[in-house]
Amino acid sequence: MVQSARVMMKSSISRRSLLIALGAIWVVDALLQLKPAMFTESFIQEVILPNAQSQPLWVAAPIRWAAGIPGAHNAAWNALFAAVQLVIGVALIIGFRTRIALVGSFLWAFIVWWAGEGLGGLLTGR
Repeated sequence: MVQSARVMMKSSISRRSLLIALGAIWVVDALLQLKPAMFTESFIQEVILPNAQSQPLWVAAPIRWAAGIPGAHNAAWNALFAAVQLVIGVALIIGFRTRIALVGSFLWAFIVWWAGEGLGGLLTGR
């Protein structure tokens, strides 16, 4: 019984299905990145910078550095962020340069987890 369940699960979820699902997540994330509030200074002040609070210096310093990059060009940088996510998502969905898209997905996810999420607050002690 256990063996047949494993075979059934193995055949029902393909690698391609997983790539399409991951691509869809990136496309949704790109659409969320296009919300009007993300194009303002509040994105930096209320989303990015608070992630540096209560963090060790080696986590907080790169977050503060990344928050300073957009400067007066928040809209352009945010559009670039959305474009990166959209390109990764579409590439995964249509199967274009899948390995490169997967590497990009993992790298971009790490950047978002670090700067945009403050490593999930794991090191804050809260």
